[in-house]
This record gives sequence, C-alpha cells and structure tokens, in this order.
Amino acid sequence: MTESDEHDDLDDADDFVVAGLFDPAAANAASVLALLRYLVDEVGASIPELVQAQEEGGLMSFAAVRTLRPDGERGTLSDVAARAGIEPAFAAAIWRAAGFPDVRPFERRFGATDTVVFELVRDLATIVGRDQSLQLVRTAGEAVARIAEAEIALLRSNVEAPLAAEGQFEDVARTYAAAASQLVPRVTSLIDTFHRHQLEVIAHRYSAVNAPTSTANVVELAVGFADIAGYTGLSHQLDASDLATMLARFEATTGDVIAASGADVIVYPTAIGSEPDHPGFDTEPLWEQVIRANGIANGTFMVVPNRIGTEGPVSFYGSSFISDPYGRVLVQAPRDEPAVLVADLDLDQRRDWLTLFPFLATRRPDVYGGLAR
Repeated sequence: MTESDEHDDLDDADDFVVAGLFDPAAANAASVLALLRYLVDEVGASIPELVQAQEEGGLMSFAAVRTLRPDGERGTLSDVAARAGIEPAFAAAIWRAAGFPDVRPFERRFGATDTVVFELVRDLATIVGRDQSLQLVRTAGEAVARIAEAEIALLRSNVEAPLAAEGQFEDVARTYAAAASQLVPRVTSLIDTFHRHQLEVIAHRYSAVNAPTSTANVVELAVGFADIAGYTGLSHQLDASDLATMLARFEATTGDVIAASGADVIVYPTAIGSEPDHPGFDTEPLWEQVIRANGIANGTFMVVPNRIGTEGPVSFYGSSFISDPYGRVLVQAPRDEPAVLVADLDLDQRRDWLTLFPFLATRRPDVYGGLAR
C-alpha cells in the first residue's frame, strides 16, 4: 500500500466518522469499516444513502435491497398509473391490496415491472370487476409476503446470525447481495412453476366431482370413515393407560393416511363416554386433546361429533367440537344436550401451518407402519 492509499483510507474513515457511521474506538471497528468500504467502493453507495440505511437498520442488507429494486427509470405512483392507463386512486387501491403502505406523492419507486402488474389488474378488472380483482391482489400479496418472510428468516438465522457473531459484516452483505441477484430470480421461477401445478390440481378437483358453476363456488367433498373393530371389547380388556395408547396410535395412523391423501378437513365421529370400570376417571379432556393434537400434527381441521345420553352403564359426554390446524377449538357443544355447531373454516390455514411446521414431510411410515397392520 502506498502512502497515497493510506491517506485515502484515512480520509474515507474520517468521512464515515463525520457521518456518524463509524466509531474508530468501537470493538468491531475493523469489521464495520470493511463493510462501509465494500458498500461505497463496490456497490456504489453514497454516504447519505448509507446514513439512511443505518437509520433504518439495514446496512448489511443495503446491497441486496439495491439489487432488488427495478432497473431503469423509476417513477411515482401517478407516473405508473398513467403508464398503465388507470387513475391514481385505483393504483393506490391496488398497492394497498397487495399489503403495502401508501407511498408519498413524490416517492419514485416504481419501474417497468410494476407497470406490467398494474396493467394486469386493469385487464382483470374489465373481466371480473374491480372488487374481485383487488381480492385476488390481496390473496397474492399475502401469499408472496409469507414467502418473503420465510426467505428473510432463513437467511437471517442461517447466514447473518453466525457471520455477524464473528464480526464478518462484509461477508453478510456479500451473501445477501449474491442471494438477491442469483437466488431471487430462481425463486420467482419456483413460484411460477408451483402456481401452474396448483392451477392444474385445483381445476381437476372441480372437474373430477362435476362441480356446477355457481357464484357460491361450492365443491362436494368425499368423506372417508375409519373405525376400530372390537373397541367395546378392548375397552373392557385394557386398563386406562393402554386404552389411551391404543386410541392415540389409531388416531395418529389414520390421521397421517388421511392428511397424506390431501385432506383439509377430517370428520371424526365418535361415541365416547364414561369408563364403567373406572367411574371416577373422566376421559373427556384426554379424548379432546388427542384429537386436537392429531389435527395439529397433520395440519387439518377436525370436525368431531360425539354422542350424548346413556346406553347401559356408559354415559356419553357429548362435547362435540370443531378445531383448526392450530389446535384451537372453534366451537363446542355441551356435554349433556344436543346442539348444532357452525364454524367458518379457512382452508388456507392448513397450508400456513404446514409451511411453519412441515410434520408430514418428516413422517417415517417405514418405522411405524407395522402399527397399522
């Protein structure tokens, strides 16, 4: 390094100090300085841009964010609305429906790809109406937001956390930039590919059941039923612990089979009540917990009607319920009187749950398959 180079290094360090970006006395000073020099020298960031990024907590992601921004000239929301041939109010409604906050009138953040999206919504609105087109935008915005959240969480926990702990801030920034430039376009291809497959599967779902065309968009579903042969006899032969174990295994196995076949809702009729040989043992809480747990494990809604009344020595404890993939009881009947239960089921919850906790992907039927024989 020449004397001139050393002088230049001191000058840029001083500039960073004046801007409040760099503290030479800090324990991680060398790592921070390396990061700042990378962003200025290789990414082309200006000091004002870095100051803003620091205020927003995004110095290490600055290069990645810049890569993600649209190429070419960027315009305001009014500019992109004019290019798409829609009024600014409709453009603002589209932007909000996608899940983004309102932009300031002078903010220039929209590029050519944004124009294409606004044109798509414009054309869709001419076919199905504005309200319906905005609802599709909301659905797409929510889905893409979940994907983006998963991507960021993956990089933060597996890249940023270990590298930042070692003070390798520049390596974090470089990895983020590489992910933005090399992986994001491929994720876009992934979304397109899965979207096409899903369209095919869902279209087949409607045509396979000869679903009539209607504004209600209702599809009839097939319902399977599984039962334990000889349960009454077994309930008298096994003690309470073994009986509970048997029921748990049965419910886990049938739940796996049903969910793996693509079920969103499992209807689980039961006729469970008191244990004559154990009159002081109330199994109702265990019965409910086991079924809700299977719904959690398989990411399915559980619709569980149970008998009420008495038959011989057995007093059935009712308590029919509907639970969601998160194990939450949506509605429940009383123990000792008939009831009609009604609940709205958001089938997207199953996909959300299995994205967070992909239990079905970690099944090992090769290990426990013998239990089903």
